[in-house]
Amino acid sequence: GREQLPRCGRLQLRDLLACVWQRLTKYQLLLESILKTVAEDLCENEESESVDDVAQLKKALTVAKEVLHSVDTAIRTAENEHRLRSIQSKLEVRIPGGVGGSGGEFEELRRLDLTTHSLRHEGELSLRTDTKKISVLALLLDDSLVLLQREGDKFVLRPLAQLSNAALLSPLIKWDKVLFRPNAAVRNTFFLMNINGIQMHELSSNTANEYVTWVKHIQESPLARLAESKPILTPSHQHTRSTDDSGINVSRNPSDASEKSTTSSAAPEEPCESERETAMPEQDDTSAERDKRPPPDPLEDGDDKHKPAGATVGRISTHGGDAAPALQPSAA
Repeated sequence: GREQLPRCGRLQLRDLLACVWQRLTKYQLLLESILKTVAEDLCENEESESVDDVAQLKKALTVAKEVLHSVDTAIRTAENEHRLRSIQSKLEVRIPGGVGGSGGEFEELRRLDLTTHSLRHEGELSLRTDTKKISVLALLLDDSLVLLQREGDKFVLRPLAQLSNAALLSPLIKWDKVLFRPNAAVRNTFFLMNINGIQMHELSSNTANEYVTWVKHIQESPLARLAESKPILTPSHQHTRSTDDSGINVSRNPSDASEKSTTSSAAPEEPCESERETAMPEQDDTSAERDKRPPPDPLEDGDDKHKPAGATVGRISTHGGDAAPALQPSAA
């Protein structure tokens, strides 16, 4: 009988139940609409029951949002896992002959299993080489970026050739070994530079929105830090120096100390034990002579300070004789 009511919209009960089960997003909209209506009634009539209703509706709205988020996350995770299994079943690894033999650089490509990773983002990118662009399917995983090439219904994983460089570009880019840099000269383009200085991938997206999405996901990845790349970029034979507070270069390499001792001015050597023992009596004699000297008369020193200094002609000493009489002025 109630199915005939206008509010049912000519729908039966089973149709209404199916709509509720399949549309979890409608819970949030429904509760928000009810909460808005109850809040308006609460402003007109402040009753305890209305306050309790509003609190219950807010709690139900919060739970509905959490359920919707968890369901969306589970669906997205399941879809990504299914996508990786599908790609893995159609994956072909092609490594040129004589490249990446047993234990070589590209040996890891043969052992790659996409199903053991989690897919965070997928999209089309263009890899720039010396003369052309190569369209690749980029899989952004939790620890790496995989560049695949399509050939029919197959996904090919192979090193990428460069004309100006004999080394091949690896299609597997580890996040902990690369630095991200945007390309200011070309729009929607960025660089992924290996911290060893061996490889550099130049990738570009088709639109600005895709570029923003890729940059956001890449910057959230565990990229290598610049501080970690410095020891790798510095050759083992090159001395690493730093500057202390006084502005003097200080060597951090232990082997540099031996070189400095022969080329630079060495610090004064400490005297040996025998020299130290010989110098001690001399210091004692000097201090003893200094103690035997009579202390200077402070009055004489004070008078001497105020007397003008005259030229010293000579010194005459008399022994045992009387003092010479004073000269008398002669009469004119």
